[in-house]
Amino acid sequence: MGKKEKKEKEIRSKAEKYYTTIVFILAFIAIAIVLIVFIPKAGKTNEYTRDYKYLDYENVFEKISVEDLKQKVEAEEDFHVVLCNKNLKKANYFMCYVDELAMENEIDTIYYIKTDGISTSDKNYIRQTLELGKDILDAPNIIYFNDGVTDFQTHTTDYSEFANSWDILCNYFENYR
Repeated sequence: MGKKEKKEKEIRSKAEKYYTTIVFILAFIAIAIVLIVFIPKAGKTNEYTRDYKYLDYENVFEKISVEDLKQKVEAEEDFHVVLCNKNLKKANYFMCYVDELAMENEIDTIYYIKTDGISTSDKNYIRQTLELGKDILDAPNIIYFNDGVTDFQTHTTDYSEFANSWDILCNYFENYR
């Protein structure tokens, strides 16, 4: 190998090191951007996003107890409440649709009662005292209380009708903003 060839090899070697360093720096910057921008949102979960896979981390739901519901009704407040649990048919879609339509209609808070695991007396209060019907807890529902009185609900027991939950919820939000 002559002097000329050694010098050319040395120049190529330096250029390769330079380009390799640039590639590693660019890769590091790209990874840092991905971590900063996407991971904080993607990694967050809360009770709603764990139970309802189509919901975003930031949503309109605020969990309340049946006792809180009683207080709101007695105080004659105006509010929306969802009665649902993740095991009900179509619950994932229902919760996602409610969240999306509430945001579109600028409703900041919809109260949420997780219906699995509530006591028999709480179920009786919801079904009988509020006069929401015996089967109100058998499907996801949203109810609007006006001055503490049930004004409108999406109550249905016909699951074939409930397959059109988007239409049912659009109607609900058109009338009860």
